[in-house]
Amino acid sequence: MSKWANSHLIKEDHNPLWVVKRNELIRAKFDQKLGVEAFQIFSFLLAHINPYKPLPDNQISFTRAELCKALKGVIDDSSFYKNTKKILVELRKTGLTLEKLSKSREPTGEFISINIFEVAALASDRVYFKFTNSIAPYISSIDALFTKTEDKQIQKIRSFYGWRVYELCKLYIRPGKEYFSFNIDLDELKEYLAIAGKYNGRFDNFKKFVLESSKQEINKTDTLKIDYEPIKVGRKIASINFHVWVKKSLKQITEDNKLLELIEKIKDALNWREQLELMLTPHDFKQVIELYDKSEVLPSQIEANISYILDRIEDPGCPRIANLSKYTKKAIVENYANHKKNTVDELLDVSWANKIKFELN
Repeated sequence: MSKWANSHLIKEDHNPLWVVKRNELIRAKFDQKLGVEAFQIFSFLLAHINPYKPLPDNQISFTRAELCKALKGVIDDSSFYKNTKKILVELRKTGLTLEKLSKSREPTGEFISINIFEVAALASDRVYFKFTNSIAPYISSIDALFTKTEDKQIQKIRSFYGWRVYELCKLYIRPGKEYFSFNIDLDELKEYLAIAGKYNGRFDNFKKFVLESSKQEINKTDTLKIDYEPIKVGRKIASINFHVWVKKSLKQITEDNKLLELIEKIKDALNWREQLELMLTPHDFKQVIELYDKSEVLPSQIEANISYILDRIEDPGCPRIANLSKYTKKAIVENYANHKKNTVDELLDVSWANKIKFELN
């Protein structure tokens, strides 16, 4: 086990911790229902992986003390070995079905089936995990659309069903929208929750033990409030409409409203010069115009990157731009629209098999 000694990659200066997953992983189907301990440990691992950098050898490890402190109430020090062995075996056996998603985040029908972990081990008061090569692109060095969830919100949810419904709702969030709804086929939802074929003809039980319990847990978080509505086709319940309200602070609401107003002004501008004046500081605007006058950047390049940035701002799968002027200037100079591979259209243009690094062995 010596090769694992320094394999863990803890994110530094992250308060709070965030769990970051590619959207395909959010929408993935587990081949079995995970216990609360297993899914919280899985989330804990992801919260300590830097999603923008490679994870060396796909490995991460923690000491017994680190896990017990961070997952108090999930892992008990007095029965550490017994409980941890059970959880590790459960995680090691768990597989996923990952599906290619459309622009609207819906499955297209193409899929692969993979395992999450190659190795899960416990030795010398340290727990070791090695992710499979197949899942690595979905948790580290992420270059496609992803969803962020604060780890402390996940820790508030005490059931597998609540966790999965919470992530599903997070997937459909749109910038500036305090309310949204989405519909999911009932059988698709059951498959997503790893209970395909169960509760057939017994919707009242499904409502009580799955939908209602998930709703109560999610509504206790600081981020979302949900409700749901069964949709009938004839006499049969065919799908579920989820209604979601985003809980925001006054500061968040103000910032989002300002951003939406700015986007509308940029879209209404008569030409790219007017758009740049709205997006850049006077200093950065002057520098970009100087490059244009020298023919170092072309109008088509400027227009393409403005369009690219607007799409990026409006897509919840992309991280928020901290400094719009600085980012816009850099995007134009380096021609992000031509080279970046993290927009929806570019993702769908790439071969699915190549994108997910599908392993034939």
